[in-house]
Amino acid sequence: MVISIIALLLSIGVPTFNSVRTKARALQSMNNKRQIVAAVNFFADDNDDRYPTSVAKVGFTDRWNWSNPNKLAADDLPMLGRSRSVSSFLGSYVDKPKSMVCPQAPAPFRYLEDAWAQGDNWDNPDTPMSLDTLDGNYCFYWNYVGYLGGKRKVFLGPQRPAGSRKTSTLLVTDYF
Repeated sequence: MVISIIALLLSIGVPTFNSVRTKARALQSMNNKRQIVAAVNFFADDNDDRYPTSVAKVGFTDRWNWSNPNKLAADDLPMLGRSRSVSSFLGSYVDKPKSMVCPQAPAPFRYLEDAWAQGDNWDNPDTPMSLDTLDGNYCFYWNYVGYLGGKRKVFLGPQRPAGSRKTSTLLVTDYF
């Protein structure tokens, strides 16, 4: 009898706990996005109303091609005054690197703290010596021009906090 009562309570309680956990992760995700957008806007406020150059760009001119919007560290060396990692320009505006990762991610990246602290100089210790890319769980859509989706339509990331005509107002989104 006692076992059946416990089983009944567990059958009622477990879905409720899972629902509460899912809602808590969703709230944490929204909070992380808010922190990222605030950090990018604070950066722009301190830098003549210009967003940082996205590490998702690749190329050799001032108008790089779009690469991958969820990069936290690009897989190429910094050039033309741009940084290779998001932490190199947002490090002083983001308290915890964990804010840059979606709480719904299947597994945490074990080198996140180290990669965030090292910035442009980070290299994955599990791979041969080279500058490795670091992908996050959020897309960062600021200050780049590129193609998204199958229609090959040009996407213009926002260049400044106020935005402009025909530019996206989206700064960050969950990558899932």
